[in-house]
Amino acid sequence: MKHTAANNKKGYLFGVLAALTFAIYVLINRYVYVTYDVDAFNYTATFLISGGFFALIGLLASSSGKELKQLFSKSALPSGLNGIIAGIGLGLFVFGQGYTTAVNASILAASTAITTAIFSKFM
Repeated sequence: MKHTAANNKKGYLFGVLAALTFAIYVLINRYVYVTYDVDAFNYTATFLISGGFFALIGLLASSSGKELKQLFSKSALPSGLNGIIAGIGLGLFVFGQGYTTAVNASILAASTAITTAIFSKFM
């Protein structure tokens, strides 16, 4: 893929949108914990199960049969494992957010960009 100024602008736009949606996500989670009396485990499980369900709908709607067959091949195992690990990490984040403030959760979540950048350098 050729890097152009248009691609850079698109990357910045996606980065800003990702930051905005993540900030809204953290605030909504905190609002739920403060406003309603929810069990952290049940809220996290509901969040992850519903997220997986909507992701499956999106996958099925945007993929053909041939693409789905390739997706579930043995070569997709590392991607699936990565998804499971990401789900566990996100679940721990949502669970832990019930015991801290939205500001602390945002600081911790933002700090993951540093380790991600370092890890990406080695990949």
